[in-house]
Amino acid sequence: MHTVIVTIPNGAVSYGLLRTGFLAALLSGGGVRVILLVPPYREEYYKKEFMGRTDVIVESAPTDRYKKFEERANRVLRQSIPTTTIYNRQMHAFYSKRGFVRWFWLCATRAMWLLGHVRPWRRFLRFLYSFSPCSAYMPIIDTHKPDLVFATTLYDRMDLGLMKAARRKGVRIVGMTKSWDSITSKCFLAVHPDHLLVQNELLRREAVSYMDYPEQRVTVCGIPQFDFYFHKNILMPRDEFLRTIGVAPTEHYVLFGGEGLDLFPGECEVLSALANAMGSDPRYARTKVLYRPHPNYPWCERASELSNVIVDMPGKRIQDTAGGWEFETDDIQHLVNSIFHADALITMASTLVLEAAILDRPSIGIAFDGEKKLPFYLSVERYYCTNHFSNVVATGAVRVVRDRAELLDAVAAYHANPALDTEGRRTLVREQVHFTDGKSAERLAFRIREILSL
Repeated sequence: MHTVIVTIPNGAVSYGLLRTGFLAALLSGGGVRVILLVPPYREEYYKKEFMGRTDVIVESAPTDRYKKFEERANRVLRQSIPTTTIYNRQMHAFYSKRGFVRWFWLCATRAMWLLGHVRPWRRFLRFLYSFSPCSAYMPIIDTHKPDLVFATTLYDRMDLGLMKAARRKGVRIVGMTKSWDSITSKCFLAVHPDHLLVQNELLRREAVSYMDYPEQRVTVCGIPQFDFYFHKNILMPRDEFLRTIGVAPTEHYVLFGGEGLDLFPGECEVLSALANAMGSDPRYARTKVLYRPHPNYPWCERASELSNVIVDMPGKRIQDTAGGWEFETDDIQHLVNSIFHADALITMASTLVLEAAILDRPSIGIAFDGEKKLPFYLSVERYYCTNHFSNVVATGAVRVVRDRAELLDAVAAYHANPALDTEGRRTLVREQVHFTDGKSAERLAFRIREILSL
């Protein structure tokens, strides 16, 4: 019997691994026992879900007494990721609050960013980090004696603590990039796993270039949480779905995917302008706005008071914190259908554009700040110049709008002809989603079984 520890630090990872075919495929054929390592506040939820199972054990991650150290270490390490995304983030921090401390921090982070272009510097940082503490995770390795640990983000404190403990105990490590922007914006890869699983070829190249990871140990598996979009039985008849959101069969709607007021302070203003247009402009007669807030961040709560706006809260809350949400099967089906039946998706540099592209639904990217005109490094326009999203813009899959008039014109254009920019959406799916067979979760699991020689 092989024991595999799998980290589930938040709802996003749970969505991709526990709601797909990953777990069933990993356990298929027997010979594997899975330990799900979860934050303390999620332990009870998952224990209820897997009650009575002998092949799946849920265990709470230890209280990390080195939390502040890890947070500060990661903050410093990320400054040495040599990407445009990190450069923009450093400038944003400086413009957000100027002063002597900010000047000093900008100079320090810019020096680290420049040094980050040099491989020996990145190796030196990993060498230093290898001496950092991980004693809280040693008992987990000693108790379960795993044959393999599966780190599902590579940058979460839980992942880093477990990987360091596994490395010191000689346990094999398989790591996975959590999302399409992980390498260029979040993950310095302070601990190199023995095998790396990524979603597409772009990430494979980034892993080699920015993470100094050996190409021959990288496997492209696809995006597991997108498997649902290729299962046609998940789609509901239009009239049936419209009833669930309170829209009449003769009406239309656009889906507004919120990014939260922390990332998009002008979200309420743009949403309000859109709602007003729905009620006054004849081009959008009988059209509603379905507002889906981001589950991690503060949202536009006054949206419920706006005419022509329907608030569609995502997922289920386990704890009232960022990441304290969970998507269950009905939540996922609702999300897929809310995109599929919309005239267009409107969002601000969101991953939702990939999901819309799979379903061949038009996407509009908001690149202005409501009624304000902000400097570039304070404006949401900067998100379209990040490494991962500039790749999206280059495909032509998303129509980027820079003021209210362009937004309303784009909505009208897609309302009249949803087939606009179809070729760009196909290119986006080909480059970013990679596999379109709906079996990425299984591919992920089978690769782990292969590493275990099963």
